[in-house]
Amino acid sequence: MIDADEHDDGHHTDPTQQLAPLVVVERFFAIEAARVTPRTVRTYSAVVARLDAYLDTVDATEWIGSHYAALLQAERQFAPRGALLRLFGLEGLVFCLPGFLSPEWLSPVASERRSQIALTGRLLDHLRRRGLVDVHEIACAFYEARQAVFDARDAA
Repeated sequence: MIDADEHDDGHHTDPTQQLAPLVVVERFFAIEAARVTPRTVRTYSAVVARLDAYLDTVDATEWIGSHYAALLQAERQFAPRGALLRLFGLEGLVFCLPGFLSPEWLSPVASERRSQIALTGRLLDHLRRRGLVDVHEIACAFYEARQAVFDARDAA
């Protein structure tokens, strides 16, 4: 995250860069929900609940390594909600998103599954466009997450 209010060239950074990662994610989903019908809002809510459950319970060893996964487990014992985002920020989210699109985490409900895939792709684009993650620094994880979106879309 960028802590400065301005770049050296005097341009202001996106104010969302100063927010806690959990708030950034919540705001993204709120903005997405504001653009759709009430029925789609219910579908999006199911996707958000699924993402929350995933982030609060998934064994993230595959994406962040065993040392960091042990740290995450310890943090979850105190406060499970948002532990991954608190510890590893939005970059940690990007690292773990491919698992959210794995068959065991994709919704069995077709409309929710399609929304889960689409919203994950839009979340990645949002994080990149707003400069909320340094794509150059986490390029492999970012492109792996993008590929997971494409693969899940193709499989659906």
